[in-house]
Amino acid sequence: MESAKVAFTQTATKECSQSLRPTTSSRTSRYSSSKRVTPGHKAIAPGLQSYAAKPEPAYLPAGWSVHTHPEGQVYFSYESEISVVTEADLYSHEVQEKIAHWVAVVNSVLVERKTHVPRTAELFLELDSTGDSCFYYLVDHTARVEFWLQEITTDLQVLLDLPESVSDSHMRLALEELYWTHVEYFPSHHSKPLDLSADQLAGVFIHARTDQMTSDFSTFPYDAGQCTCFLDSIRSAQACILSPHSVCVIARLWVVVAHHRFITHFGQKTARLSRDQSILDTPPTRRGWLFALCSRILFSIPAAYAEQLDLLYLDNLVYVSQWRDAMAAYRAEWKLFVSWALALMMINTVSLVSPYGSCVIACVSIALCYIAILCAVFLLVRLHGAAMYIASDAATYLDDTRRERIGFQAIALIYSMPKALFLWALGVSSLQGLVWVKDATGIYVALAVVGFLGVCALLARTVPLLRQLWEGFSRILPCRGRASGTERCEV
Repeated sequence: MESAKVAFTQTATKECSQSLRPTTSSRTSRYSSSKRVTPGHKAIAPGLQSYAAKPEPAYLPAGWSVHTHPEGQVYFSYESEISVVTEADLYSHEVQEKIAHWVAVVNSVLVERKTHVPRTAELFLELDSTGDSCFYYLVDHTARVEFWLQEITTDLQVLLDLPESVSDSHMRLALEELYWTHVEYFPSHHSKPLDLSADQLAGVFIHARTDQMTSDFSTFPYDAGQCTCFLDSIRSAQACILSPHSVCVIARLWVVVAHHRFITHFGQKTARLSRDQSILDTPPTRRGWLFALCSRILFSIPAAYAEQLDLLYLDNLVYVSQWRDAMAAYRAEWKLFVSWALALMMINTVSLVSPYGSCVIACVSIALCYIAILCAVFLLVRLHGAAMYIASDAATYLDDTRRERIGFQAIALIYSMPKALFLWALGVSSLQGLVWVKDATGIYVALAVVGFLGVCALLARTVPLLRQLWEGFSRILPCRGRASGTERCEV
């Protein structure tokens, strides 16, 4: 970085700041700027920007140039042995002095530590708007990683947003994701074409598309149709690979691939090969006796919901397509039971005025229907738009609703209320038939009907148990005879 050092030596001694702080390309203020502008009326001179003389442009320091991102963001670059990029407004003289100071500070750090940064490296600087400090990181266009000049730890979650990893090669995937994020944000200033590996990227999406078409548990975040669209974009970008727009597109897709590889532990000893496969060593959620009792009372519906939610957020990962399908199904189910509960409530209301029905049974059933409707409406309002959540919103919701000890048991109980309470209301309403039988034939016939239904319920619970006992008994029987080299047990 010798040329940059010479160019900014004069401002290196200015006391603009005392702290050079590491950051990452995903933690910059690019999308969180609070700056505002006020449009106003202007007088347009004759021939402005045409035959008339153009206004004198604002000048930049020697060696600096201005570029525009395809999204419209303006940034500045300095070409030297190690190039420098920043989004700070270098048209301001004060900002020029601060950036010059920090480039000189980085130079002095390299000299003091005798650090030899590769010529393919690039330095990013961002002035701290709240204090006299500067955020920085470097990227290596050959190694395709982001790095810093001092040792950092991933537990600086708030500052760096670096994830936990299982090995150095695993962490490299995260650093590669940050590198491609940098390329995506600064695609317009490269004097030499970057090696974007577009053919390799196309191969990744071809495999992902086939995997999605042949497996229900593919770990890739996009479905086959989306992969096809991305392949079209990659092929179009390859036709004009030097365009900043193409560089931005390719880099953004590499960000997706690098992030996917990191969360699936690509190339590690224990890789996630299926969406329903857990590879993290986390304590299992225990189903307490209270939840088990409530689930039994509510027809085991809460247990089913808890299992589904566990799969939705397995290893703290959520796939947006799986989330949207689940939320759409849940909302459709709640709407269905609202209509059924309203219909049953109307039937029970008629029973209240009928001389042949039981008012107690009708009132209990109406109360259950009313609570079921309230629960369903609450869930529909609370999760309005949930079927269109992006992955980060879905992960935030699931993380907020999951408890450390009980997992998703509490929310599973709430989700099950519309269906379970309707079934209870339906069961209570069916008792009206016994009342009618009693009034028409006497108490003994009604008791016989109750006994018959009780025997049917007992058999429904007993038959699966007998089947399990028979299968267990069959496994311990001695085998007699063989067929095609395979052991068979004949009973």
